[in-house]
Amino acid sequence: LTEPGGGMDPGRTHDIMNAELQFQKGKIFLKKRDYPSARESFGWAVKLVPEEGEYLAFLGVALFLAADNKQGGDALTGFRYLKKAAALNPSLEAAQLFLGTIYKEQKLKDIAALHFRRALEINPESVEARRELSVLAMKDSR
Repeated sequence: LTEPGGGMDPGRTHDIMNAELQFQKGKIFLKKRDYPSARESFGWAVKLVPEEGEYLAFLGVALFLAADNKQGGDALTGFRYLKKAAALNPSLEAAQLFLGTIYKEQKLKDIAALHFRRALEINPESVEARRELSVLAMKDSR
């Protein structure tokens, strides 16, 4: 990949490797619910490789989750990143799950369910999408 005329620029290869490292760190922070640190790591990944939909999706959800005001600037920026990620990669399950989560939190259950169903279309084995749809259905039956 890094040989002259035979592939990718060594600097670009370095950026991609560093972006992936930052992305993996961000996922760990996200699992720990350390949203500000996750936001920072995912932000670096996006800065290094801005065209990667998965990085954009995770940055989007981290921005939203880290925002104090879920109607404010960081939350809206996170939402925009998620929409961009879904447009860049329509088969990205995570983007649909994250969008569903945000819409659910905003009390827009029908739109949330639409995104969870899209996640199931992408991955019929998605336990998270099935669980979220079940939760929404239980709330509707009350």
